Amino acid sequence: YLENRLADAAFTEERIGLLRLLIGQVASALENARLYDELRTNEVRWRSLVNQLPDTVIIADAPDRLHFATGEPGAETLGNDENGLELADAIARVFAGQDFERIELQLALAGLERRWYALRMAPIVIDGVVERVIVVCTDIEERKQAETARARLEGQLRLETRLNEGRTLRLALLELGVDVVAIDEAEAAIRDTMDLGLLTGSGAPVRIAGDRDGGLQALEIEVAEGHLVQACRDSAGLQVRNIQHPLRVDVAVIALELGEHASLLEAALEAGQTPELARLVSETLAGELDIVTDLRPGDRLQVLAEKRYLGRNFHRYGKVLAVRYLGNGGRMAFYRYKPAGADEAFFDGDGKPMTRALLRSPFAWHPFDAEGRAAMVPAIEFVDGRMGAVYRRPLGAPVVAMGSGTVRRVGPEGDDGLVIEIELDPIATGDVDEQGEPLSTQPRLRYAHLLRTVGELAPGDRVEQGQVVALVGQSGKTPVSRLRLELIDERGERLDPMNLGGLGESGRAPRIGDEVAKEQLEQFEADIASWRRAMRKAGD
Repeated sequence: YLENRLADAAFTEERIGLLRLLIGQVASALENARLYDELRTNEVRWRSLVNQLPDTVIIADAPDRLHFATGEPGAETLGNDENGLELADAIARVFAGQDFERIELQLALAGLERRWYALRMAPIVIDGVVERVIVVCTDIEERKQAETARARLEGQLRLETRLNEGRTLRLALLELGVDVVAIDEAEAAIRDTMDLGLLTGSGAPVRIAGDRDGGLQALEIEVAEGHLVQACRDSAGLQVRNIQHPLRVDVAVIALELGEHASLLEAALEAGQTPELARLVSETLAGELDIVTDLRPGDRLQVLAEKRYLGRNFHRYGKVLAVRYLGNGGRMAFYRYKPAGADEAFFDGDGKPMTRALLRSPFAWHPFDAEGRAAMVPAIEFVDGRMGAVYRRPLGAPVVAMGSGTVRRVGPEGDDGLVIEIELDPIATGDVDEQGEPLSTQPRLRYAHLLRTVGELAPGDRVEQGQVVALVGQSGKTPVSRLRLELIDERGERLDPMNLGGLGESGRAPRIGDEVAKEQLEQFEADIASWRRAMRKAGD
């Protein structure tokens, strides 16, 4: 610099080149320092972000190697068990170019106990090359436990009641036929979670999954909307979980088409639904269709139903709002509606009631082998001149009251084994007497060869249509588990139970209940119009 002040051209080309090199190195050092500072700041932000996430975040630099896991610096190699290999395969697919991958696995991450996770994977691409894969792991252990509990509710004898009118949990379970020892165990397990006295008369729904001997496999109490207490049996006994999540209710239109086995259960599963939907549809159609004998391959249904979610997870179905059926059993549509000044019920599109005095089948919905359907078709049998219908069913299948009425007899009766006889409420015949008064009949239903009653039924007890009253058995003189059903008129004569004694058209009992009042029909039609359009569109 001094030489340049004293003489011209003191900086030769060589000196200028050297200065340029030094300046470039200084600039590069400053830029590197800035980038390092920025990188360190970004890393602090990144770690702060992922460490506060409720999920576990993993960066994989190879299909089987975890480069970074939330809260765990360093690397971890996936195990060689089946689930570890499945995760490695999924990561490999993302490395190979798949944009997104989602799986659910049970893993032991970061040295923790094995839990269920929903794993979402996406590529980290640099210059067009997948350098790493980011894996976000959401803990779904609680959801899986709830699904397990729900599966047990579906797979066993499924019963439901409410804690109304001062009813305690113990009394409700006794009425559902649960063994006293199992009730003691359930109360002891739940008592640590909540005060049982708060349940008494609360109106809380109680759902159980039991077995044919009165054992209890699972119990669910809906304490309030979004608040469940579940008890689910494992090898150590009943494990209780207290679940509280925001409740969300959606309405969905679900299209079902019966496959080669004409199975409502298979159709529900094929549509991505749970077995509970098959049960609800079966109950809704029970006055019109016997799902064993009336359904055929190709029959179609559209169902409008509430779907209840706890947080983000599906819990169960709510009300069935409407059902449309087109198939071997005819064409029909049901719409749930509450006319002004009347109870909520199902009506057809013209406002006529869809409830019938008797159900088409004496069974509650239960899973069965679709390929064995032919053996389950009822047959007429005469015993000592008494006509009855015989149904082959698995031991422990649930038997329902086909109509509302009063228990008149219950107990063992010789070759018929355990018997229940129900006197039905009067059923209008549609005729009138000489004075113009409507005539009615009051037949009785007799169930034989039962395994046991559900609850301590006794003469004089009231039963409602669809209530599970007993289980199919092999009592009395019978080589196989079966139910014998007799329909007896007021004179003691046996009627043909296959067409309900000619009480109604096409083997169906008469409809009961009031129509939608004429002055309310216009509003009724307007209210169901959107439901009709939605179901027709789903069926197209």
